[in-house]
Amino acid sequence: MKTLTFKGEEFQAEKIIKTDSEVMGLVGSTVIFSFRGITDFSKFTLADGAEFDAEPASEEQQQIAEILLEQAKMKQDIATLKEASAGA
Repeated sequence: MKTLTFKGEEFQAEKIIKTDSEVMGLVGSTVIFSFRGITDFSKFTLADGAEFDAEPASEEQQQIAEILLEQAKMKQDIATLKEASAGA
């Protein structure tokens, strides 16, 4: 397993793929985390001198990554709504 650190949080995966604008973690063929729209990769580090995998993600893996991103945005929106309703 490889360990990716981003903003002080660790993410583990068998493969961590880096493209021009994203980082995706895979266990087998399952996407377990994804960061898209990246412009500054210096904030992403791999532990123990590991290197990013260059293998491109399959179309299915890319779709899963998009779903995970949408899910994360929805969670943020829900949290914002909860905070707003608590303050009302």
